[in-house]
Amino acid sequence: MYVRIKRLLLLVVCLSLCLCCFQLFESGKPWARVNAAGISDWQQITNKPTSTAFLSAAPGTLSISTSEPAYANFRKTFEVSSDTVYTFSADVMSDSDAASICITGSAEKHYSDFGLWQSLELDFNSGSGTTVTVELRHGFPSEVVGVTRFANIKLETKVPDTNWNLLCVIVKNLDVDVLIEGVTQNVQISMTQFDVDTATNMFNKLGNSLNSMSNGQMTATVDIKVIETPLTSLTPWGSGYWASLEDLDSLVSPYLVDGNYDHVFSFLRLTAEDSPYDVPCTEWLGLGGAVYGGIGYSSVRLSRERSNWWYTGWLFPETGLVHEFLHTLERIADEKGIERPALHDAGVYGYTAHMDGNGEWHKWYWDYMNKNVLKPETVQKIGLSPEVYMHNRLVLVLIYEYQHTVLDAQQPAITVQPVASTSVLHNVSPPTLSVEAYVTDGGTLTYQWYISIHNGNTGGTLVPGAESAKYSVPTDSVGTLYYYVIVTNTNNAADGIKTATRTSVVAAVKVEPLITVKPTPKAEPDKTILGLPVRKFAAYCLFGGSAFTMIVIAVIMLPQKKGY
Repeated sequence: MYVRIKRLLLLVVCLSLCLCCFQLFESGKPWARVNAAGISDWQQITNKPTSTAFLSAAPGTLSISTSEPAYANFRKTFEVSSDTVYTFSADVMSDSDAASICITGSAEKHYSDFGLWQSLELDFNSGSGTTVTVELRHGFPSEVVGVTRFANIKLETKVPDTNWNLLCVIVKNLDVDVLIEGVTQNVQISMTQFDVDTATNMFNKLGNSLNSMSNGQMTATVDIKVIETPLTSLTPWGSGYWASLEDLDSLVSPYLVDGNYDHVFSFLRLTAEDSPYDVPCTEWLGLGGAVYGGIGYSSVRLSRERSNWWYTGWLFPETGLVHEFLHTLERIADEKGIERPALHDAGVYGYTAHMDGNGEWHKWYWDYMNKNVLKPETVQKIGLSPEVYMHNRLVLVLIYEYQHTVLDAQQPAITVQPVASTSVLHNVSPPTLSVEAYVTDGGTLTYQWYISIHNGNTGGTLVPGAESAKYSVPTDSVGTLYYYVIVTNTNNAADGIKTATRTSVVAAVKVEPLITVKPTPKAEPDKTILGLPVRKFAAYCLFGGSAFTMIVIAVIMLPQKKGY
């Protein structure tokens, strides 16, 4: 009995292992790279279920594949607010022209770039409904064969934003020509560091004051820029001058990119106690309510005397800045048809500068910004309402996102580089250069060798036919040449860039000439006659020998012929 149970358990284990192997085999197929996350909450609809696959083929990508003509789509329903504008968008890549995104029963946007990622976007109003259904379509109503991928799927809406970004520009230097009593004079004035610090202090307090005085209906982010470049022009206004939008444009416009600010302050000095000339200003300290590039603009100047309230350390020295900013809100209220008191009519409504005990108009501004000013002879409160602070400024709020990171072909890794330097002899066995590389994304590696006269792995000349991991270098030319190989990974399953390369290090091959060495001839031994060297024996015979001796010498010296 024990043996039977043991055999039964062994059979179950074997069946489990077979099932696992089958699953692993199936998952190795390209169409079966399934990641269920993100698919389960999308309804899957097709007219031919047996030939359609709904997949997540890569992280953050929903895919539809049809092996025969069919149509299919992903569909999802969202809860929305009525009468609200939404944006539905997705990146799409398909091998057919019948891919699209749509709002069910409403608008749709079609894909057109074969084999490339294309961003599609739909804006729609939810109307009286509280839900909306969106679709990602492969085909429909036409039937197609192929694959469509959807990525970066988003549903967004736009909501009002009550934070104001304020650009506060302190123009430190002035160099202008103006008319003073009918005569053109050049006026050059520079702020002291004390002036700059005073302006900076006021701007830093401005954000908190606007938030406090509006009772939290708005916030303000203050960005202060101190500009050293002189202001070189002013615009006539009344009997004096002011810094207009045109005058400041070259100094301010570089900061105004991509709609990053909602209001601009310029702060400058046009008069000074130590200046021989003052710019006529008709006693204004601030001018607001203008429009600069579609946003609010206010120009504020320092007074001539430093005993002015800008410098005296009042509880709210930034009150003048608040006042000029309110001129912009005043204009917006008028555009929206909101009843409000004139900003300069505090006395008409019974306000004085000392109502709050600070010698300022703080109480007036607070009531003005909170629709708390009592209209004379009525019980009606007027002033700025919340929609003024929204200023039709909208920010995107993400309702849903299915995000995708595009997968490119993997760059090859080279594990074995060609030998850096090799020396061989002319016309001998050619040396072999080789490289080893790999990728892990399932791509295919190819090789191409290059030759160069320069010591580097760029700018070489392609070697025809040298298309493997090894290359035999010819040795038929004397000299040094340089070789390298470019390894290319091609992965057609990548949804982004399908090829990636890596270049090897350079290998120098020096071919040296083959030198033939001639043997050194052996020295012949000196010839002798009767034991004496030939020359000495000849001298003896010449000067002291007989005629017979001379004949003997002549016979000996005769050249010998071979064969005798």
